[in-house]
Amino acid sequence: MTPSNKKRFQPKHPVMVWDRDCQFCKLYAGRFKALALDNIEFIPYQDLAAKYPKAPDLDYKKSVVFFTHNNTYTGAAAVFSYYSKIGRKLPMWLYRRFKLFARISEISYRYITNHRRMFRLICQTFWGANLVPDTYKTSGWIFGRLLGLVGIIAFLSLWVQSDMLISSRGIVPFQSDLGQVEGFITTTGTDISKWLARPTILWFSKTDLWLNIVLCFGMFSSTLLLLGIVPHLAIAISWICYLSVASVSEP
Repeated sequence: MTPSNKKRFQPKHPVMVWDRDCQFCKLYAGRFKALALDNIEFIPYQDLAAKYPKAPDLDYKKSVVFFTHNNTYTGAAAVFSYYSKIGRKLPMWLYRRFKLFARISEISYRYITNHRRMFRLICQTFWGANLVPDTYKTSGWIFGRLLGLVGIIAFLSLWVQSDMLISSRGIVPFQSDLGQVEGFITTTGTDISKWLARPTILWFSKTDLWLNIVLCFGMFSSTLLLLGIVPHLAIAISWICYLSVASVSEP
């Protein structure tokens, strides 16, 4: 339904009111609350009067109600207004701009509310009894630190062996390998970039000093990843450094 500001209930933060006795509503209240990240208050209408005595007396069993500081939304408009508050503004934009979209949305909402039991069974069949989105915080924390530890071991192993294997004094100097690749591309006129043939930042400088700097950056970024410091940047740097060394380490 269209927003109303006739009731002068103006909460300091958005409030979503739902029916605690409705199992279908409970499924989505949990999901919506998790997505809102504590920026929106969710309260069953059964507890509304005790906490907010000035809240209007509406038919909260019929649909969810979403209170903002200026307006009161019900039905599909309440859901779309909620999404707008968490940054997903397209549904509310369509609702306000196109009457046909708004009408179809409200008809669909009423149909779902009149068949909540059926839709609850459908949701539980396909998505389980819990619709709260997985955060993967624990597994992500463990995986990131284990990956950082593996990176440290890998770079340490490469660093110890690099002088004997791929440095200018090694068995297969990376400078010679890159030179052969560059020479082959030049003499044959092959239509391929040297960066694709050997994806390595060692192209920037074919010196042992630069090789050690790359390995040092790999160790440092893996340590950052192990400590959970700027993990997205750390894993990107680790991958670039490891790929750069691994690309020139094959005989």
